[in-house]
Amino acid sequence: MCPPKNSNWLDGVATSLGQIFLPAAIDKRINALSKHYSDVVSPDGLRYFMSLMAQAKNDSNTSINLIVKYSSSKQDELSILQSLFFAEDVVWTILDSVYSHYVVQSPE
Repeated sequence: MCPPKNSNWLDGVATSLGQIFLPAAIDKRINALSKHYSDVVSPDGLRYFMSLMAQAKNDSNTSINLIVKYSSSKQDELSILQSLFFAEDVVWTILDSVYSHYVVQSPE
């Protein structure tokens, strides 16, 4: 379900809650890049991912604190969950599209 265009700001904050899991994913990526592509990827090239990991932790903590402080009803909680699920559906749709195009490569 797509959130309405007039959703409140708390729903917007909720869309960032998926970043809670980002540090673990980035850690895996850094390890994989270092292990399998050490001859191509320099430590300086990994600096972006390392800064992203720290920023994701800060952002998700801020989001959780705002949601806990300002969600005051069951309806707020349901709306927050719907917004988070919608945002994650968008991400998975993008990833599925990229996979389909570059990995499956349907015949032309």
